[in-house]
Parts: sequence; structure tokens; C-alpha cells
Amino acid sequence: MALERTAVHAASPAEPAVIDWAVLDNLRTLQEDGQADFAQSMIDLYLESTPPLVEAIRAAIEQSQAGALQHSAHTLKGNSHSLGAFLVADLCKRLEMIGRGGSLEGASVLFEDLKRAAERTVQEFLQPHL
Repeated sequence: MALERTAVHAASPAEPAVIDWAVLDNLRTLQEDGQADFAQSMIDLYLESTPPLVEAIRAAIEQSQAGALQHSAHTLKGNSHSLGAFLVADLCKRLEMIGRGGSLEGASVLFEDLKRAAERTVQEFLQPHL
């Protein structure tokens, strides 16, 4: 399933875009002709790893495990950033900083935002894009 785009998908003003597709286009410029779609391989890994990471973040918050929160948020932040999922990456960065600080104050509310953004991102990656 190719995820190439010829037009930018406009998000509504209330819902910012969850993926910067130019990042994926740039990844594709790094591969040689005839090679498997590297960007699609990265997306497939993202789709596989994101739900367990979101769950790990939820569990860390529920169990007041700041170190686990920091680690899981850091991992999802990096995965998201590398594929242009900047909304998820930003929310993870904020959760990572909360975990680093040791106090989980505000993490639950931020997690709800992350959960919605991650669901939207996964759904966007699953859609065929022309």
C-alpha cells in the first residue's frame, strides 16, 4: 500500500494534521530504485509498536512509575518524530518530561490527548493515500 500524496490533506481547524507527509517523502528519496518501500516498512513497524507503547504509558501513569513513563514516552516520541507524526511526538515529549520530573501530576489528562492523537495517527497511516 503506497502512501504517496499529491495534495496535502487539510485538517479541520479543530483538529490539526497528525502527520507531516513531507517527512515520508524525504525518507523515500533515500532509497534506491527497485528497493522495497522503506517508508512503508517504517510505517508498518510504527503500526505494530504504537498500541503497546500507548498501553505502557497508560500503565506507568496508573501505577505511578515515573521512570517507566519516561522510557515509554521517549520511545514513542522518537518513533513518531521519525515518521512526521509530530502531534504524537510533542505529547510524548511532554509526558517524558513529566516522568523525568518524578511527579506524575497532569499526566493523566495529557495521556487522554495522546491516546486520541495516536488513534488518529494510526488511522491516518492505515488509509490509502494517493
